[in-house]
Amino acid sequence: MARNSSILIVTESDDHHVRIISEALAQRNVSVFRLDVDTFLDEQDAHPFVWSIMGGVAAVHGTQLPCDVTTVWYRRRNPFHDAKDSVESFVWQEREGIVESILNTYESCRWVNRRSSLVRARPKLSQLVKARQQGLRIPKTIVTNSLDELSSFADACDGDIVAKPIQTQVLHDGTEHLVLGTRTLHKNDFNAAISHMPCYAQEKLPVRSELRVVVFGEHMYAFRQTRKSDADDIKQLSLDQIRHEYCTLDECIATKLQALMRHYELEFAAIDLVEVDSGDLVFLEINPNGQWLWLQYATGTDLATPFVRFLCE
Repeated sequence: MARNSSILIVTESDDHHVRIISEALAQRNVSVFRLDVDTFLDEQDAHPFVWSIMGGVAAVHGTQLPCDVTTVWYRRRNPFHDAKDSVESFVWQEREGIVESILNTYESCRWVNRRSSLVRARPKLSQLVKARQQGLRIPKTIVTNSLDELSSFADACDGDIVAKPIQTQVLHDGTEHLVLGTRTLHKNDFNAAISHMPCYAQEKLPVRSELRVVVFGEHMYAFRQTRKSDADDIKQLSLDQIRHEYCTLDECIATKLQALMRHYELEFAAIDLVEVDSGDLVFLEINPNGQWLWLQYATGTDLATPFVRFLCE
């Protein structure tokens, strides 16, 4: 990384990943600026915000935003907000407009990952299509609001199917968070599953273990997760109910996953696969801003160092 350059980290105030990586970057004498998009405009006493346009050039003052950024780590940002009323909704959308304008000033920098790439990569259904085109095995899948079609699909899967959210992973009701995930879909629940919107259903795979593959550029780190307790979704289990271990990824699978990364123009991602009883690996999804730090804690495998090296390339 060039001398006197800096990394801009776009995240939110409760992001533990950023604290760990920022400390590691500081040890390499890399200048780091953390932009917590949920709170930075609330700090007007310490850092008053001023955006001015003089002679066609925009300048931001008072928030200590760096000018010599070479890399933007677009770590985490929630563009949705549960507003209590129309005034709060207006204020939140105005804040979003400011954030977008700030980020646009860094368009010429290297991004991990670019916002356009994230938009393209996030839709789960199109991921499955592209993964299959790359030669990866995917689960039998259907999205339908037809009871007859859903019933026929279940019959073709010997009655063993699961329902999944297409996009929404967490629901907020103002006081609590409800984590959604994969659930076994029983025949007597078919009507409820299609009552409000099409149901996203897949065959229920005979899972032996699950793999999370963390990709930093050209480098891949694979981790096997084996359930110690039964659950429809591994996210329903606590860490002590899962055995984690570093593993070697099949070279053929790795090549196909890298092709998927290139298709979406992603520099970083966390990819989920399952190993079925036959030993085959089945692609589930690619998380373009997926979590990975817990794997370092669970296995003792150092991921922070290669990630810092990757950011500084």
